Amino acid sequence: MRIVFATGNMGKLREIREIMEDLDLPVVCLRDIGFDREIDENGRSFRENAAIKAQAAYAFLKEKGDRESIVLAEDSGLMIDALNGEPGIYSARYMGDRTAEETMKELLDRMKNVPDDERSARFCASVAAVFPDGSVRYADGIVEGVIAHEIRGTGGFGYDPIFLIPERGITTAEMTEEEKNALSHRFRALSGIKPYLRNYLGMKKFLIVSDTHGKEENLFKVLDRERDADVLLHLGDVEGQEDRIRRELSRLMPQAAYVQMRGNCDFDPGLPETKVLEYPHLSIFLTHGHRFMRGNSFEQAMELLAANAFENGCGYALFGHSHKPFEEKAANGVTLLNPGSLSEPRTEDMRPSYAVLTLDPDGVTETEFRFLSPIR
Repeated sequence: MRIVFATGNMGKLREIREIMEDLDLPVVCLRDIGFDREIDENGRSFRENAAIKAQAAYAFLKEKGDRESIVLAEDSGLMIDALNGEPGIYSARYMGDRTAEETMKELLDRMKNVPDDERSARFCASVAAVFPDGSVRYADGIVEGVIAHEIRGTGGFGYDPIFLIPERGITTAEMTEEEKNALSHRFRALSGIKPYLRNYLGMKKFLIVSDTHGKEENLFKVLDRERDADVLLHLGDVEGQEDRIRRELSRLMPQAAYVQMRGNCDFDPGLPETKVLEYPHLSIFLTHGHRFMRGNSFEQAMELLAANAFENGCGYALFGHSHKPFEEKAANGVTLLNPGSLSEPRTEDMRPSYAVLTLDPDGVTETEFRFLSPIR
């Protein structure tokens, strides 16, 4: 099995290979499969054009007898508000036979009298995925910015040297590949499509957080960073911020399922105190953990938690409350996991933390703790 990315743009191919690296599938382009046909991108939106390219490559592969490849196609462009959304869906064709530098100089010349507060622009991307059975899924990504007054930077490609991220003070061409991939419109669109790919491959990515205590800014940073997660597990203590979390989740990770537990600082009686999630090859016991710790030492609480998970047929027991990242396999084989706290970490370096749990098609799991900048 492989991913065929319907492009001849080597910059885009390099970017998608980096973003899709964790799927452990080869990513090839149209040239690699011998595709040399012209594709008439006559859609009226980025999504329509992405679908046209993906369906063309899918039809070609089907003619060749390929029934295993997953086809991805992307259409993207720059939309400048002062130019009525130009170049928009014509961003690539807008250049014509000119070099990228010549095209950017023309755009800058057209905007030479546009003041700073009217130079807003955005990169937009849509991704279409066609699976071997012919089913199609879509995802979109947008990054907001402004048009710089001059060409800056040598990285990236296309319009990157004139697209400025105000909060960073640099253009996307001045960023490293890693920095750009973390916020680019293509990264966001591809992150949105990855859960569909993982689902097809029998994989899962769980984003595990706890103890945000009404201070959700760090949680929203994590949601932006981990946009491709399939499931968000919040182990409790949101302190009345449920609706706000759901709004941001629908904006940043619309494909993700959301499960929230009731902590000792949560007062919604509808939230569960314990819950069992069942997936192929994996069952997970969830709790905030405060009731297990009440009147017990930490070691006794872990024994009780592992016993409850085992009785429910679970291989993992996830809990919060202690505000410290923790992972340990109990004597009965249950893995105990605490992601730590995103608001009030109780570690020496004061770094907010969360955990990512991945499940592969064979049932093999892997856990990684990830951290934000220290709270001072």
